[in-house]
Amino acid sequence: MQGGHFIAKGKGGTNQWALDERNVHPQCAECNSFGMKYHNKQARYAVYMIRRYGPELVDMMTLQNKVTKYSKGELLLLTDKWKKEIKFHLDRIGN
Repeated sequence: MQGGHFIAKGKGGTNQWALDERNVHPQCAECNSFGMKYHNKQARYAVYMIRRYGPELVDMMTLQNKVTKYSKGELLLLTDKWKKEIKFHLDRIGN
């Protein structure tokens, strides 16, 4: 599984949605790469996003996509948060 982005993360993960958890969901490698560019996977992803978050968020994400540069501190906070979430889920499933 890969982290599939509804709004493409851009070169170096520079769009404002690149690290937003609402924008990243599990996807198989095939769907995440060629499926998003050349097949109907983007449309299916849009349907999933609308069902999960509603059309308002999907419209906002699509229309308000700008280049963002995260500070080192912001990245460290996100990394710490995600490490805690990973530990929680590993403990939850007994690993």
